[in-house]
Amino acid sequence: MKKIFISIPPDFEAMRDTFTALVKDYLRDSIETETNINLFNSEPTPLDKLNEHIQQIKKADYVIFAGDWADNFMCRIECICAVNYDKNILEITGGVINVW
Repeated sequence: MKKIFISIPPDFEAMRDTFTALVKDYLRDSIETETNINLFNSEPTPLDKLNEHIQQIKKADYVIFAGDWADNFMCRIECICAVNYDKNILEITGGVINVW
C-alpha cells in the first residue's frame, strides 16, 4: 500500500476523488490518502495548516500536485518541501500524470 498526499488549491477540492482514482490506476497498487485532520481547538492559521501538510508530506510515499497548484502559494511551498526532501512527485495536468 502506498501513502499519497495530494496538493491541490481549494478551487479544485471537488476533483480530489478523480485525482485519487487516476493515481491509484497509475500506481497499480492500493493507496492510502493522507487526510487533512483538523486537530486544532480553534480555526487553524495558515501556518498551522502548512505544518500539518508538511507532516503529511513527510509520511507520504508520493506527493501529487494537481489543478492550478502552481498558482497557489501553499501548494508551491508544499512543492518546495517535497522536492527538497526527495519525495516521489507526480503532477496531474489535464488528466495526464507526469513524473518528476
